Amino acid sequence: MQPATSLSLDNLQDLGAQLQLIPEQQLNAVAEDLVDFALMKGLIVRSKKQEHISRGVEALPLALIPFPQNRETFRRAEQTVPLLNLLLYRVANDHDFLSQCLGKLCDDPYISRMWNLYLRVRQDPRRQKVTMFMLRNDLMPTSDGRLLQTEYNLYATGVYGFCGPIATLQRRALRLLGVSHDPDRLEDSAPANRLAEALIHAWRLYGVVNAVVVEVADEEEALIFHQRYAQFKAQELEPRISWRRRTFRQLAESATLVGDDRRLMVDGEEVAVIHFRTGAMASYFDKENLWEIRETLEMSHAIKVPSVHVILANTKAVQQRLSLSGVIEQFMSDVEDKDGLRAIHAMFGRQYLLNGVSLDAETQHAVADALRQPEEYVLKPAFAEGGLHNMFGTQLREHLQQRETSNSAFTMVLQERFHTALYPQLVVHSEKSPDGLMVEYLPKCDAEIGFFGLFVSDSNEKLITNEYSGYGIRIKPAEIDEEGAFTRTMALAAAYFTEE
Repeated sequence: MQPATSLSLDNLQDLGAQLQLIPEQQLNAVAEDLVDFALMKGLIVRSKKQEHISRGVEALPLALIPFPQNRETFRRAEQTVPLLNLLLYRVANDHDFLSQCLGKLCDDPYISRMWNLYLRVRQDPRRQKVTMFMLRNDLMPTSDGRLLQTEYNLYATGVYGFCGPIATLQRRALRLLGVSHDPDRLEDSAPANRLAEALIHAWRLYGVVNAVVVEVADEEEALIFHQRYAQFKAQELEPRISWRRRTFRQLAESATLVGDDRRLMVDGEEVAVIHFRTGAMASYFDKENLWEIRETLEMSHAIKVPSVHVILANTKAVQQRLSLSGVIEQFMSDVEDKDGLRAIHAMFGRQYLLNGVSLDAETQHAVADALRQPEEYVLKPAFAEGGLHNMFGTQLREHLQQRETSNSAFTMVLQERFHTALYPQLVVHSEKSPDGLMVEYLPKCDAEIGFFGLFVSDSNEKLITNEYSGYGIRIKPAEIDEEGAFTRTMALAAAYFTEE
């Protein structure tokens, strides 16, 4: 296929206009090529049209243009990930700090149950002390060249299994489109490979060869294939591992604790590692027996990924406290990389805890400002991970107005909204639009870069793994407030390094 245009990725000001000049015939030919490439590489989701067919799939939305990102800024954010891993670990093991952040917020149904579960585990001398988690620090590139933190996640570390082929796909797309670029400036990433290795570490630390890994997943999971990637990679590297996928409802019928050491048995098999891919909100536990099985899993001897104390340390209520001046230093006074700590501080935007009690003067001022100009803020649940739960614009204003007359409002975090960097994009969809095109031109897209980290320590608190393990970039049309894998407004991109 011969390119019909001559474009350059280094001239973003003109790139948008030039992309629109690519002939429709060439765009559709490129799209068909890349959809086949995506299917071959496993960049797929369950097909909505074939939900009744267990193997009906379609390609993910495919972004053809990588995201331009300053190399030095990217590397600086990358280098902070091990520090964030260590910070989360230390916060999770500081009971007094967690009590200050969360102890008065137990009116929330989710945090109340998780807090009580945490207290039970903490007081148990037989508790499992191996710690493992995967963290994703989500940063938004702003129009002034900074990377500012929207949140970091434990459960909602999605798309790690899709990141591996993205840079290769976009190199191919640029070549087919005739866009001039340096292929070495596209950054590769494979966080699922590192996750697989970390899960193997955890399985080995348990010490029972016949014990299995149980992945706790949703009953209907459109993104099952990226989760499966980590499983298949782990079993490729360590063929002795057996893997089971179960829902909370299935576990409620099949999981039991055996012996004084409370070994977890599922369908008669001993469990070494429980990898939670769901369960981040109270809505996942709509029946009491589901809460009971969640508590059974946590009280067992199996290694939890992540465990309840790490989950509590990752709540937005705690993240808001850590953003305050001097708080991080309480946990990291022995860290020599002071530049790294300053870089973490520089990622934080202004954020305020709204917890239904009297607010300090600074928070009251922020609330008043948000009522005047809600477009400058985002309102987030203090205990829910991921997107699709946040409030913007009119909805944000109405909620703040309701809080002024209600004493029972849930705890929320009010955060400044960032002015994001925008760039043009071409997105391939699996099916043609009514006008016969498979490719959609988006003149203004913004991005969120997730930096993945992995942490493993043994039962004696000896560090096994603390590392940056890769990245993923999710892009969406700028006019959409939130991207989400389940809304399918999201597409994945690779970073294209610039030196400016």
